[in-house]
Amino acid sequence: MDWGVVVEGSTQLKVPIVDKLTARNPVFYNPAMELTRDVSVAVCRILKPASYCDALAGSGARGIRVAKEAGVKEVFLNDLNQQACSLMKENADSNSVSVSISNENCNFFLSDKKFDFVDIDPFGPPVRYLDSAVRAMPKKGFLGVAATDTSVLCGTYPTACRRKYDAVSLRTDYYDEIGLRILLGFIARSAVRYDYGVRVLFSHSTRHYFRAFVELNRGRKFVKPSQDNIVFLQHCFKCLERSYVKLGDLREKCSCGSKLNVVGPLWSGVFADKDFCNQLASVLEDGVFNKKREAVSLVNVVREEQNVLKPYFNLHKLCELKNRPAPTMSSVFSGLSRAGFQAVRTHFEPLGLRTDGGVSVLSGLVV
Repeated sequence: MDWGVVVEGSTQLKVPIVDKLTARNPVFYNPAMELTRDVSVAVCRILKPASYCDALAGSGARGIRVAKEAGVKEVFLNDLNQQACSLMKENADSNSVSVSISNENCNFFLSDKKFDFVDIDPFGPPVRYLDSAVRAMPKKGFLGVAATDTSVLCGTYPTACRRKYDAVSLRTDYYDEIGLRILLGFIARSAVRYDYGVRVLFSHSTRHYFRAFVELNRGRKFVKPSQDNIVFLQHCFKCLERSYVKLGDLREKCSCGSKLNVVGPLWSGVFADKDFCNQLASVLEDGVFNKKREAVSLVNVVREEQNVLKPYFNLHKLCELKNRPAPTMSSVFSGLSRAGFQAVRTHFEPLGLRTDGGVSVLSGLVV
């Protein structure tokens, strides 16, 4: 195997050089995930966990950066790959950080331990590890979760989504938001089974992956709000209307007379905490991060999105439906504002916007 050296933040890492990223790589390191590793370091600087565990650590890049750049004293790195563990040790030594390295099955490793922060970043779906991660939480803890099986979550493979996430997915014009919300819903359902409530600190969809950081608190008073946010979504392909509904309120027909499709269960609440986003943007701006500009921009857009919870609209898709040329985004925003509705951009799609006005309001601005 060929090896190279990269610098992320203030950390120098020895990493494998491969032609193609697959689960069969001798040691897994994905350079495209540097953005989320930057964000992870910034998150840990804010949360200051006493202990941090990367249970599927691969090359150890994330955990070693957390130890060195976020100053977390107790960092635990685990991977079933012995060669990965050897590389972790080499990288930890070269960066003069002390980390605990284990070579075990992830679920077995988490089975008898407690950590303030558990990170689950697998190659593919995180579903088989979440129960173990939640059980490894103290009364209050933090969970980082990544999912790279976006095609499953976004509706391309609905049968696989039903099998893995116990949820119905759908390929709509806002498929990526549906995917992220199904993931958040699955995290929340995993948590409430063990009497933990979920507070979503920050989550996003970027390129080929979803990423979420959540706070877990144990107790019935925390569980009820989480359960209230686990609902279904109904979508109409004829008029593009979409709405969150509870199980008992599902309808067969849209107001336009067409069939309503059911998606979920999924998370209907905020997918980021606005105050936490403010802190996160500040830490990223002040720190040494190679992806600083991209990360700060992402956080700022995600923060503003939380003003409108209804899934975003793709303006061009709506105009295609109406067989009309697309107006400028600025004219649509102005029209919504004059009509008394909120409108914000979305990080999911450059041509997307979020508004508390319904599809009928938007349609009136493009005809």
